Amino acid sequence: MDEKSAHSMYEQKIDQSIQSLLPNGVAYLTESRLRHVLEQISQTAFQAGEHYALLSLMDIEQTLFIVNQRLAIAGCKPISKRHLQAIAQQKHDRFGIGYNVNGTHTWLFRPSEINSLIPKL
Repeated sequence: MDEKSAHSMYEQKIDQSIQSLLPNGVAYLTESRLRHVLEQISQTAFQAGEHYALLSLMDIEQTLFIVNQRLAIAGCKPISKRHLQAIAQQKHDRFGIGYNVNGTHTWLFRPSEINSLIPKL
């Protein structure tokens, strides 16, 4: 699931809730009914966010491929996996970017972190 799909899911759930609460645009609404609907929306949003966060993680090879694509577009030479790991360690230490799986050399990144891993040109 990508970010656009998640937002679409949220909007759909909100629209369904509005229709059930206000079928003709006007209705009497109790606090318990509103609370129930808001809890359903928040649960849907949490689950979609959790799925997006987990399914969008990229390992070092996927990240390296994207970084090198962007470097090629900029007319720069590609970097090695080892160089990217060094950048990742530095960015992680300074800014908390990426996640290093304890006891391994495995790195995981969110799509929003890719640009910060591209070496300065």
